[in-house]
Amino acid sequence: MSVKELVVQEIETLSDTELQEVISYVSFLKFRKRRAKVRPLPTAARLAQLYAESADEDRQLAEEDMSGYYNALAAEDA
Repeated sequence: MSVKELVVQEIETLSDTELQEVISYVSFLKFRKRRAKVRPLPTAARLAQLYAESADEDRQLAEEDMSGYYNALAAEDA
């Protein structure tokens, strides 16, 4: 007999109150499985690294954007 068949056999003998406990436990197992799939939160060091990378990229984009803005102003004045 498979594990699943054994579980079904045992479940059939339970009262409604006990079945409520079983469904609660099954819900917990599903939650735990979903939670395990979620990546762990980044460490403070990783967050600092990401922030530094973003800051450099933002600074570069702002500088490029400003030069384009200055060129557009110069073209308007010409």
